[in-house]
Amino acid sequence: MDRRSICVFGMVLLLSISCTDVPAEPMSRSSAQPSVSGAAEFRLAKENSRFQVGTSARELVEFGMHKWVGDNGVFATRTVTGMVLASPNGDSPSRFAGALIGGAAAHDLAVQDYFVAAGLPKEQISSVRSMTSGLLPTDSAKLGQVKPDLEALYSYIDRSVDGVPVVDSFAWARINEYEEVVTESVYWPPIPQSVVDNAKAFANSLANSTWAAAFYQRVPPHGRLVIRHTPGVWDGSFKAAVAYDVEWAGQTVHHDITGAKFQMPNEKDGAWARPPATRNDPGARDCGRVRYPRPRMWESIIGSEFG
Repeated sequence: MDRRSICVFGMVLLLSISCTDVPAEPMSRSSAQPSVSGAAEFRLAKENSRFQVGTSARELVEFGMHKWVGDNGVFATRTVTGMVLASPNGDSPSRFAGALIGGAAAHDLAVQDYFVAAGLPKEQISSVRSMTSGLLPTDSAKLGQVKPDLEALYSYIDRSVDGVPVVDSFAWARINEYEEVVTESVYWPPIPQSVVDNAKAFANSLANSTWAAAFYQRVPPHGRLVIRHTPGVWDGSFKAAVAYDVEWAGQTVHHDITGAKFQMPNEKDGAWARPPATRNDPGARDCGRVRYPRPRMWESIIGSEFG
């Protein structure tokens, strides 16, 4: 039997069309007094992680990552952004253990409790979603006729701030039957208070039927209000912004409170090109070819587990 993914939640950051730069955030219209803290970040420190790199662990910095490398796997933190990816080696014993007892609901709760204990702000959790993997027959004619044996569960935590989804943040993990963390990844950066306040103002405006009717004359009404931020693999300046996102022709188009389209810095043409000074720098090889690949978080699970 080959190992295959049963379902994959893809998170793809796509380029917008006919857009401008990220706009200045509008003045808050909320009557609430703004706080000074914003939405707190969560950085998963190695000492708070249950992922085991194994014996003979060594520490090194390469390809923009600070790594702990052992005989069971690698715990890597991107030095610029703090994004974490912990991945087991192909022969790591934890990979071959069964799924956590209790099914998806138990796994979702275990992953949530684990990350909260490690410091993730519980009040920012909007939902926890599951994904499964299993063994499928190699004969394509039998696909759909045979129920696969459940082999692994993954749980993905969605983030929101005051009810507004922060769609580029994530924390996910796989826990096996021995309650070992097999693999995990986290990127949960701080959201400035100005962005939080502007998200509240935008939400309040959309709740006003007269204002919303005028807004929907400029923007399709089938979108949703979100907070965007640059991804964990982006080494440029961090940016967070409030957006009314509309899916159109396979792309996600961002609109500000005036209805104008805009792009995040990482979505602009040429944004992922390596600077000329680093093209021959071996330490910049993780930049990929001329452009970074678009980050696909659930694909990173499949890559580490099944690649």
